[in-house]
Amino acid sequence: MLKKIVSFLLALVMLFSLAACQFPDPPVEPLPEDDEKDPVNTDCIYSPNASVVVIKSEKDYVSDLNALTSKIYDLSGKFAVVEMDSSGEKEREIVVGDAKRDISSKAKEMLEAEMAVIRAEYESEGKYDKLLGGFAIYAEGQSVAVVWTDDARVQMAVDYFVENYITDDTLALNEGHFEIVCHDEADDIIKLQKEDQAAAWDKAKEMYSSDTIAALEAHLDLFDERFYLWLADLYEPEATDLEGNVIGGGFYYSNSARDNESYAGVTLLPDLESTSQVLSFLDNSGMIKSLGYSKVLPDEMREQMISFARALQSSKDGYFYHPQWGTNITTSRRSRDCGWGATILSRLGAKPYWNTPSGTSGLYGAPGASASAMTLPLSYSEERAISLAVAASDVWTGADQLSTLTKWENYLNNATLTIKYNSYSIGNTLSSQAAQIKNRDKLALKTGECTDNNGDGIADGGYIETIERIMNDLQLENGLWEHTVSYNSVNGLMKIAGIYSNLGLAMCKADKALLAAVSMVTADVVPDGITDVYNPWVSINTLLNNITNYGSTEQSAELRASIKENAAAMIRSTTEKVAQFAKEDGSFSYDQEYSPYRSQSAIVAVRYTNEGDVNGGTIAYTGVWRNMCSVLEIDVLPLTFEDYMKFIERVEY
Repeated sequence: MLKKIVSFLLALVMLFSLAACQFPDPPVEPLPEDDEKDPVNTDCIYSPNASVVVIKSEKDYVSDLNALTSKIYDLSGKFAVVEMDSSGEKEREIVVGDAKRDISSKAKEMLEAEMAVIRAEYESEGKYDKLLGGFAIYAEGQSVAVVWTDDARVQMAVDYFVENYITDDTLALNEGHFEIVCHDEADDIIKLQKEDQAAAWDKAKEMYSSDTIAALEAHLDLFDERFYLWLADLYEPEATDLEGNVIGGGFYYSNSARDNESYAGVTLLPDLESTSQVLSFLDNSGMIKSLGYSKVLPDEMREQMISFARALQSSKDGYFYHPQWGTNITTSRRSRDCGWGATILSRLGAKPYWNTPSGTSGLYGAPGASASAMTLPLSYSEERAISLAVAASDVWTGADQLSTLTKWENYLNNATLTIKYNSYSIGNTLSSQAAQIKNRDKLALKTGECTDNNGDGIADGGYIETIERIMNDLQLENGLWEHTVSYNSVNGLMKIAGIYSNLGLAMCKADKALLAAVSMVTADVVPDGITDVYNPWVSINTLLNNITNYGSTEQSAELRASIKENAAAMIRSTTEKVAQFAKEDGSFSYDQEYSPYRSQSAIVAVRYTNEGDVNGGTIAYTGVWRNMCSVLEIDVLPLTFEDYMKFIERVEY
């Protein structure tokens, strides 16, 4: 890993309060006694004998100024008139926000200068400063300005001004009075998250017995901070192509992938799937829940990952291809990477260069240019990219099997020949194409290839209905696609049930399939892979939602009640099985002894290395936990932003 420039604090503990970083102390200056005799105090901003105008910036949104104007009236008996900053400048003004006033500009410049000093101190001390901000109050002449660093501090700044400055019937401030208030939003976020955690546990305790709660707590005890610190160590800020050109930043699959240049003739490089799975973990664990990646990720890291994903997209067909694997890859590898690449960019507030076969719109329209994006340097100009791009059209540029309905049906018939004993592999290949199937079905309606006579948004006899018909015909009476209820058949169920739900279809015999999945959660059978533990819970969750959405809500409620009665036993069995995949460094592997060195048939690590991997680890932790909680209808997130700051500090070293 390359040496990082910035280091951050392991844990922030309320270092700045709303009273911190204030210059000077106190904010409000007393009036001379003889001013009380003056009919109009020429030094004051407002008084019983002097009117005041509140100037509101057109650029800033202030949710509530009523508290400010009402308090001025209550204290001084004067109505404060609120005007936009496009109005002419008045004698006495309270300027709120980044307005068209010299006093506002000066205040903002002073605030930014002081915040730069404070941020530099944060950086030198290794503290996380992404959410550090503040606001300031500045007086000049007979006016005062209230400004802030960002929207998160808007109402905070106004409220602070009202509470600390509007305290008497007269407000007068010394010329040049300046106060800055630093505020670290991370402290507020962590506090709220811990309150939410406590509330979620309280709700769970109302719903379930103490035995079930103890089982849930014991399950979380399997994991500690070593797991996400291990993930952080897999980040590479300067991932390269095969020629050594830096194309961006991404996460490796495992330690052996990071620590070895190549294996079996394949260069070991970061990949989209691992990168996307780490981002999912940050959200699903509660680390950045509802905050958004763009807000909390360091700007440099965000740009690195955007560059990485974009650099892997082909201008010929819109798919994402890794330089270490090329284009001769399996359908599932290509389809999954198409989803991973688009998902990463969407999460980071960016778009791919070209439209993807899964339906994500690109910056430059439909693919078809002669050059591949994976060969373009990061400095590649947008103008040149646009010149290579082909105008968007209604021509299908994705997988050949989806080019016509005849090819699609033939493909499905051939692909499902061995489904009665190989349902997982077949389900995996088909489910990885779900987004493309939906996109192709929409195109069939748009071009008139198919119609939608019943108005459900699905093409009559189209690509979605074709796969539905074929999979329904192959389903057995036990709700599965294999005769025996086993890890293998339930793993297949997980993939196939996902196809139905992703395509908006009701699944036949969903209740029977669900009972089969429940039986495998508590089955006294040693799991070969972590998916043997994970997939039954995903299947249960998917099927309950499918029954609710397309079947009977009453039946769904009855099934949930039955699961609730057996929750403690199901959780304990799950915990025992997940523990078998734990490694000494706090990570978890996909298989019990070794992590697979191939992922969707592509080489990702060194074979026979006893180590954890991103795929297996994130499944073992948040994958199992989130689906288990969803089935049990509780919402306990195990980690907080405090853990995220530790993660980012580790990444930055």
